Amino acid sequence: MQSKVIFFLLLALSLFLFWGCSDDLKRNTVIPYTPIETRINLGWADYQDLNFPGRPVYILYSTPTGELLGYNGNGIIVMQTDMNEYKCYDATCTNCIDADTHIEITAGDQIAKCPTCKTQFFLPYGIPLNAEEDENEAKKIAPLQSYPVDVAGNILIVRY
Repeated sequence: MQSKVIFFLLLALSLFLFWGCSDDLKRNTVIPYTPIETRINLGWADYQDLNFPGRPVYILYSTPTGELLGYNGNGIIVMQTDMNEYKCYDATCTNCIDADTHIEITAGDQIAKCPTCKTQFFLPYGIPLNAEEDENEAKKIAPLQSYPVDVAGNILIVRY
């Protein structure tokens, strides 16, 4: 009887550890965890493109603190995908994390390109479109690091 209780406790402990490690902040991502907090006022002229689906905006500084956003201060890219639905990504290329550059968008385009490795990312989903292939095998490039966006009236809140 005692061995069954010990077995049950060991099983419960292992399941607890397995499911406990699936916390969003502990997920296995290419970009290291970077705390982000900013508020984006959709009424401001700098953010007018966010009032229309498919028009991404690059943001470097946090409002109201003025701190650099994103991993290594590379900034973030925010975009409206549907009515009142927004996506936010770190502007750090997942293929060349330590580069001194960030992915760049073309005004009104839904594709961002890394100036270092030339990888393109499709912003509605943050996925890479192309990757240079090695002679032996294709190089797997991770999607862009996403951040949650909450909508509060005319304000977007990005907090991670």
